[in-house]
Formats: sequence, structure tokens, C-alpha cells
Amino acid sequence: MIKELLAAASEQEIARQVGNRHNEARLRYSAPMISIENYREFEALITHYYQYHYSLCVSQGGQRSSADALQEAIKIIEGAYRRQRVNINSAYSDALNGTNGGVGEILNLLADGLRIDAEENYLNSVFDRYVARGEYSEQVDIIRQFFEHCSVALGQDIDVSKPERYARDYRDLIRSYLMALREIHRPMRSL
Repeated sequence: MIKELLAAASEQEIARQVGNRHNEARLRYSAPMISIENYREFEALITHYYQYHYSLCVSQGGQRSSADALQEAIKIIEGAYRRQRVNINSAYSDALNGTNGGVGEILNLLADGLRIDAEENYLNSVFDRYVARGEYSEQVDIIRQFFEHCSVALGQDIDVSKPERYARDYRDLIRSYLMALREIHRPMRSL
């Protein structure tokens, strides 16, 4: 069972099942504008992109209301900008002035946010399939084996000496694992 879990949770399989589709969606999107004139255009742009990407990659054709799409887009952008200690107003300023990558970078942030959510959902389903079905002792053993075979450095908040902590609730483990995979490639993205 651990071999199947490791194969399904590998970086290559995550890319095949989730990431490639999201990356293709971003590459194929032709923005209706490359710059914006005001906040209303900013909202229209991020709503339009969110709807496009969500429909193509998440709901396979389904749509969210414009209001929901706008709120989700703002949440993703604010999350990304918050890590830099700024907010949605800074994102608007970047889109308006073309700074820090302008409109293109804002759309990249949205694509990344949607892809990250989808990767997390995919891995939750993988762990549900291979971990959740067993007895508690089997669950602990599978998590222990995952730690033994895990080729990335998990975050400090993950205590690999206590697999029982993650046997029934592996959300934090999944987030840490995905973050570790992203950190491996961060230096290459800045080249």
C-alpha cells in the first residue's frame, strides 16, 4: 500500500493529475487587457480570469457567481500579497502601474492559488484512499512509512517521530509536503 501512496503522491503524479492542467490554463489565457485604468477594471479582470480558470480546471465547465468569483480571487491575491506584508491595494497598484509584473503577475498568482488548492484536494483524496481505510494501527504504520520514504524536508511543524498525530488528520502533513515540494523549485523560478 505504501508504494501506491508514494507513487500517487509523487511530484510527477501531482503534476500529471493536477498541475499540468492548471499551468496550461494559465498559458492559454489571453487577457482582455494588459493594463487597467481603474479599480472596476481590476475587479472585472480578476473575476474574468478566476471564472475562466475555475471553469476549465476545477469545475469542468461549471461557473461560480461573479460575486463569489471576485471574493475568491481577492482572497487568493490577498493571501499571496500578505506573505509580502502588503494587501489587495498593493496588488491593484501593481496592476495599474505595471509594477512587480503587473497584470500578468496578478493572473499568475490566481493560477498558482487555484493550482495549490487543487493539489491539496488531490493529495487529500490520495491519503483518504490509502490511509483512511485501514485500522488505526495500519494508518499509523502507513504514515510512518511515508515519513521514512519522503524525499523532501517537511516543515518544522511536522513531528516525524509521531506518525500517530497524522494518522487520522493529515491536512497539515499534506500542506507541509506540498510546501516542501514548492520550495525545492523556488530558486529555479527566480532565474
